[in-house]
Amino acid sequence: MADTLIGKHRWLSLHRGYRDEPFVRSSDGVVIVPVNAAGEILFITEPTQFDNSPVLMLPAGAAEADTPGESANLELQEEIGFRAQRLEFLHEFRPLARHADWRIYAYLARDLVESSLPRDEPYEIVVTPVPMANVDFLIRSGQLRDSTAIAAIMLARQILH
Repeated sequence: MADTLIGKHRWLSLHRGYRDEPFVRSSDGVVIVPVNAAGEILFITEPTQFDNSPVLMLPAGAAEADTPGESANLELQEEIGFRAQRLEFLHEFRPLARHADWRIYAYLARDLVESSLPRDEPYEIVVTPVPMANVDFLIRSGQLRDSTAIAAIMLARQILH
């Protein structure tokens, strides 16, 4: 199978692969469902990369530490100012599985304790606690659209209920 690089960014690249079709390759990442003592999910709002509009997300980022679990706890500390004492692996996602070589490791984070690391984003991240019971409304209303976040929350709910 041919794999020709077409374009590259720091963590994302476009390639020409099987049958000369384009595909995306990305560095591995993590997404975390942080649940506080009140049973609320700690969502974040960040700007999109394509038009700067706000998007409701879960804490997430590159898997740069020795293990994806360690990366998950680093992202929590950078983005929401907490570390998980209990981190449970949920699933390995393959976003755009047919069109991308990309893995995202999902975790449920509980028993959160305050612990901050310097943020690596050049913008403010807003943290919003949302009761688990309100997640379906966020999805139906279009406020939560990220498919990996939705899937991770659905898996976390199975553990939490």
